[in-house]
Amino acid sequence: HSLLLRYQNQMIALLKELVKVLQPAGVQSIEECRLLLAAVEEAIRNGIIAERVHLMQPPHVDEAMRATRTVEQLSAEVAQLESDRNGPFMLQIRALKIDRMRAIFNKLGATIESQRAAVRALLELLMVVTQQQQQQQVQESMPLLRYTLFKIASTVLADCQEESFFATDETHPTKLARVMSGLCTALDAGASRDLLLTTLRAHFMLACPLLVPRGSPAGLTGEALLKDMAFRQKRIRDTEGNITLVWEERTAWLQRMTKVVCVFAVSILQPEQMPFSLQDGWTWCARMLNLCARYCQSTPPSSPPFYMATALEVFLRVVSGHLLRAFGRPFLSMLRCLLTQVVPHFAVDMPNKDILQEFLQRFTASEGRDFMSIFQNSVTPSPNRL
Repeated sequence: HSLLLRYQNQMIALLKELVKVLQPAGVQSIEECRLLLAAVEEAIRNGIIAERVHLMQPPHVDEAMRATRTVEQLSAEVAQLESDRNGPFMLQIRALKIDRMRAIFNKLGATIESQRAAVRALLELLMVVTQQQQQQQVQESMPLLRYTLFKIASTVLADCQEESFFATDETHPTKLARVMSGLCTALDAGASRDLLLTTLRAHFMLACPLLVPRGSPAGLTGEALLKDMAFRQKRIRDTEGNITLVWEERTAWLQRMTKVVCVFAVSILQPEQMPFSLQDGWTWCARMLNLCARYCQSTPPSSPPFYMATALEVFLRVVSGHLLRAFGRPFLSMLRCLLTQVVPHFAVDMPNKDILQEFLQRFTASEGRDFMSIFQNSVTPSPNRL
């Protein structure tokens, strides 16, 4: 920060040095840094460099990819174990009633009481599982606790992608965020909590690549690209009984991704222990800005992917006020860069482009003073430690 303040008129000269710092975070070229640096330049002009400016570095994509690969491997192991319904492992799962976890989430409602009941039921289940695992003389290939935490995380992600889940209904994402927060907080600090936090983060990034976020590998097309972006396949049976696998439409995929992004946004607002924090929200915004820059700064410039406006709009409408309070004017500078240097490159028919543009114009013009989150009650304290 002292170097930036001292050499205010030599930002371009320092650009190559900054690239070296940003390179591990996924920045690929000097051109890709320009949007990021524009926010810093404006902060310097206004004398508002903050201590948290370094948080504009995005999370390491390779780390996220390793985490999601681990979940994919676990998913394959779980599927293999569950395929043998009468095997010793699944008999133990049924005996411990782990297979009834879905019933806990089915009873989850909008009230604090139902959310506390869900946290309490999950804690009791984890306590039984932990005791059983400690009594086992022979260690299973898939430890019971790891299996249970995996099922909790996968159930949360399955719930927030259901057709009956509405991202615009405050109660839907908020109840899941509060249960995650209550459970992570209630668990004693140690291996179990760390494993749950890690498992939840990885499940979110695997279900929704937009949360990493990252660009697809060069040259990836067709079905390989759809799989990389977490498109789903569904079975279609024709009149003759033949089954065909069909990839979901872009509109359906975008609706699912929006739901996961919304739960992510609400999660970072929770006041207690969570797999995500405001810092994750800040770095996510910076990474999305850098990802857009890859397209805007290309020769010739091209439009960022079709999902950008929708993902940014739902996220910013939930958390912008909190990010502004936490990070101050550098966050406003980031939004101004987004408005003036990125949105103009969005395709005319990009979903929610106009809505995002209107929101950014109003928020930056008023400096957040007239901002009203679409979820006014999402930061109500989650269930207390039980």
